[in-house]
Amino acid sequence: MLAPGGADTAPARLSGLDEVSEAALRRAMLLDTIDAALAPGWPLHLYVTPAGEVEAMRDALTADTRLSAHPTVVHVHPQGDGDPSMRMGDAVARTLHAGHDVTVLVGADVPDLPPNALRAAAQAVGANPGQGPLAFGPTGDGGFYLVAAADAGALRAACAGMTEGAAGLLAHITARARAALGAVHLVTPWHAVDSRAALDALCRRARVSGRAVRTLQVAEAMAPGTAVE
Repeated sequence: MLAPGGADTAPARLSGLDEVSEAALRRAMLLDTIDAALAPGWPLHLYVTPAGEVEAMRDALTADTRLSAHPTVVHVHPQGDGDPSMRMGDAVARTLHAGHDVTVLVGADVPDLPPNALRAAAQAVGANPGQGPLAFGPTGDGGFYLVAAADAGALRAACAGMTEGAAGLLAHITARARAALGAVHLVTPWHAVDSRAALDALCRRARVSGRAVRTLQVAEAMAPGTAVE
């Protein structure tokens, strides 16, 4: 999601929430993810879908007390069309074209994103210029919460035909990438919030770490029927 980077703002739905609660929770998670992604001090390129939400996203950033302090660092764009590999490749290509050597692409549902993982991914790719390596941040369900690249074509090729949520997704992608590129790096495993159990776990971590404060506040304010433990 940054600067290298970009973010996909259309994550999977959380079950058991009404539309209003889910929208508030998704917005809080996105803003927390942006906040965490800014920690390394890089410019951030946010790729929004649908395209009609770009101005609303800019307004949300302006209205947020912490994020409004970074008006020249966060750049909001409409997300490209196509399947996941095409959208990710488009975000990487556009971010590189903006003058960055490496892009770290992050999903919108990692509100306590670890900044050290961003730095490690960028460094792993940046240390091998011209070789087209990729770096991934694994999740416990076999997927990934970030990918770093310096070559949009290499990312598209590695992720072509991917189905989000498919079993063994990252293993399949990294096997394909190693065969083609010979260099794939893995950084700190972490947690995307794509289920109620993952949300409960995030809230427990946030109470200890002091991170993801917006998400925790929204989750704790939910009606009794949807409250997290």
